[in-house]
Amino acid sequence: MKWRLPNIKEKTIPKNFSKWIYLLIFVISFLSYVFFIFIVHNDNDAVFSQFNLIIIFFIITPILFGLSVMGFLYSFFFYDKVDALIFNYYLKNMRINWQIWGQNSINLIDYHYITGIDNVSLKIMRIEGHSPTNPDKVIPISAIRETDSSALFYLFDKILLPMKSKLNMLPSMTILLNTNQEQEVINNALMSYSHLNELNIHQSNITFSNIIPSIDKINDWIDDNSIQNILLINLLFDTENQLQVTEYCCALLFSNDEEILNQSPLKINLFRSINTNLHNLNKDLEYFLDAEQVQREKINQAWTLYLPSPALHNFKATLFDPNSRIKLEPNKFYQLEINLGKLDYSHAWLALSLAAEGIVKEQKGQIIATQNKDSINIMQLSDDTAYAPTKQDNLKSYYPIITCLSSLLLLFCICLTMVFSLEETDSEFLMQIGVFSFIAGLFIIGAIIVGTLYQRSSKEDDFIEMWFEEQDKISNSI
Repeated sequence: MKWRLPNIKEKTIPKNFSKWIYLLIFVISFLSYVFFIFIVHNDNDAVFSQFNLIIIFFIITPILFGLSVMGFLYSFFFYDKVDALIFNYYLKNMRINWQIWGQNSINLIDYHYITGIDNVSLKIMRIEGHSPTNPDKVIPISAIRETDSSALFYLFDKILLPMKSKLNMLPSMTILLNTNQEQEVINNALMSYSHLNELNIHQSNITFSNIIPSIDKINDWIDDNSIQNILLINLLFDTENQLQVTEYCCALLFSNDEEILNQSPLKINLFRSINTNLHNLNKDLEYFLDAEQVQREKINQAWTLYLPSPALHNFKATLFDPNSRIKLEPNKFYQLEINLGKLDYSHAWLALSLAAEGIVKEQKGQIIATQNKDSINIMQLSDDTAYAPTKQDNLKSYYPIITCLSSLLLLFCICLTMVFSLEETDSEFLMQIGVFSFIAGLFIIGAIIVGTLYQRSSKEDDFIEMWFEEQDKISNSI
């Protein structure tokens, strides 16, 4: 699946033929059969002298023949109608599949962070104190330079120790340790701290990196169908030299394990994010919001990080558009570079922590937009489950009953005409005609049903192929 939907329109359901058309066809068919009998049996006096043959050849059989032709006419409308209904069914379900794909998520069950500003999220949200204003500044974590103990132990006290109970209830977990510090120093400190404080952290579970991953790493976790418990630790600081960006440290605990989620009081849904660029931002943002990860009316706070001015303008224009159904208040749109100074793509994880804090403070749906080189990442989070679209699991049984009945009526007319056209018949011949008619009828019905089912199966394959071809065209045009 991809975020952009192909521009495929629903097929219009055709209208049935007028009842006068059916009546006209019936009359023409009736008269045509009668004319046929006159031509074929014009020298057969028995046909025109026996009352029972007159009834059969000039009333019963023409009526059955007329009804048969009417049924075949209806079948043209029926197959066009079913073709449109099946196409629209596949289109609807594919769009629902797209929406379900867009609503896939992983849960954040705990988070802790530290910056150089105490209670920074509460201040930015104006719940406590004044919103900090630090544009173009580099804000260090001063506390780690003032502590008498180990700077790392001080940080672990802030971001790991508060989630001890959560960590220790996990049967296993993957630990992603990302920092600008030396691996050996960090690993030794983390293991010593975990041993002293009895944390469920083991060396064998740690994956170390000197590069903090992009926040779209979350999409990889969402697409991994295995049970996952992931502890992400970011440590961005330097006690000896000043960094070029604001320092921060955070620990975020993710899980999709239902057993763990049932025990966790905090369950924040982190939905699939979208990666776009400035050129495609407006259109992609509309697709993203249409997935209804968070209902538009429930988007209550927005966080931006490191966005260039044109992208920031377009993002605001969409969120504050009166026709967008988003009721975001202007004072709940937060540009973190104004509050926290010089930031880079790695601070997206800090933005995620701040948005999670907003949910805990009952601010409901959150949207985050961050920049990483030429890519713009947008994600949503909420403590509510996404609206689940209703999927039509089974296609209605549009079987060609009229076509089958019309075929049987036509077969019956042929057999009836053959039997009563013969001057002499015996019981054995009639039995043969009856058996032949029965077998031929079964064969016709079976052929029609099998052909219909095969046609529908091939239509589904053709539709899926067309869908992904259209998506590829869209991707190649971007």
